[in-house]
Amino acid sequence: MSIRIITPATGSITRRGVQMPSCMLRVSGSTAKVRKFLAESSLQPVRVFWKGQPGVIQSRGPIQTSGFNITLSRAEGLPAQARRAVRFMRKHRDDMLLIRSLGFSSVTLDFGLYDLATEDRPWPSYRLPTTLVQLAAELGCNIDLSFYGAAPHES
Repeated sequence: MSIRIITPATGSITRRGVQMPSCMLRVSGSTAKVRKFLAESSLQPVRVFWKGQPGVIQSRGPIQTSGFNITLSRAEGLPAQARRAVRFMRKHRDDMLLIRSLGFSSVTLDFGLYDLATEDRPWPSYRLPTTLVQLAAELGCNIDLSFYGAAPHES
C-alpha cells in the first residue's frame, strides 16, 4: 500500500459551477479484468475507460490501460469522506475482494480535498483514520490525497 499526495487535481463533481472534490475508487488493469469485474459485480462505475480510446486530454494520446472509477463519497472534507469510504468498503466487501482477486495493476482510493492552509496555519495536517488505512491495506488499495486548491467562498 502506498499513500501519495497529488496537486492540482481535476475532474471533480461540481456544485453551482464550482469544482467539488470527492472520494473515488480508481481501478485500472487489463481489458479482460475490467470486463470480468463489470460482468460479476453489482457496482455501477461512474466512468469506464478502455485501452486505446482517445484520452480526455487529447495531447496525452490514447488511454494506456483499461479501468473504471466508482464514487465512494461526495462528502466534503477528509473525515467525512474517510467514514463513508470505510462504510462503502465494508458494505461492498465482496466486490472489493473481487477487485483484489482479479489482480488489477492499480487500485486507489483517491480523496479529493481542499487545501486547508491559511496564513496563520500554512502547514495543516490531514489525518487518515487507522480503520481506513487498515481496511485499504487488507483490500489491496493505495491511497491518494488530491488537492483542489483553496475551498471556494460561498456567496
